[in-house]
Amino acid sequence: MPDNKIATRAVYFDETGKRVRTKKEITGEDGAIRRGCTVIPKGEIYEHHMFTTKDTFFKSKGFLAEVKELLPPKPKPGIDMAVFREMKELLHRLRKCASEI
Repeated sequence: MPDNKIATRAVYFDETGKRVRTKKEITGEDGAIRRGCTVIPKGEIYEHHMFTTKDTFFKSKGFLAEVKELLPPKPKPGIDMAVFREMKELLHRLRKCASEI
């Protein structure tokens, strides 16, 4: 089902495609609309979104199980701290050995 935005009054867009409030902002010194600027008259569609129905496959348990198999497992917090402590201890030993030389 499409979702259309209909202009209730004239809509103006500048050269970059950004919406501006007044016609004065897109006219040049000579009073003509600058090149690249557009005007959407009142009553015309200026924005159009096409929505489709949701696919129930993405909410199914089978899909979730498949995605979880593809994702890497999360590391356990206790293991990371143990590795950190072990590396810190090894570094301390290396510094101690280096100072003895």
